[in-house]
Amino acid sequence: MDEIELAKVCETEFKEQALLFKAVLEQEGMDVMVKGLEASALGDALDGADVVELFVPVVYADRAKQMVDEILAEDGEPIPAWTCECGESVDEGFFVCWSCQAEYKPAE
Repeated sequence: MDEIELAKVCETEFKEQALLFKAVLEQEGMDVMVKGLEASALGDALDGADVVELFVPVVYADRAKQMVDEILAEDGEPIPAWTCECGESVDEGFFVCWSCQAEYKPAE
């Protein structure tokens, strides 16, 4: 079996942010590997915040980094709590449905 060369797309201390990036990249058809989601037995207070890293195959690296940068650069209005088209309630601040991974679409 051939090994796939991976490139690091980003790192963050926020697990929720990493999972958001993962969902967005996977929705674009990219394979995503996440390293660091496992919580430390000692917790952040004793050994510092854990870093979560996202990796994609090298062929997707430039596009994936661009997408993450676009998400981080968004200056739009805060996302309110919303109801997804699948019927699930999504908490304020999240633009991807936890149930079906559909993206938030503001009312026009």
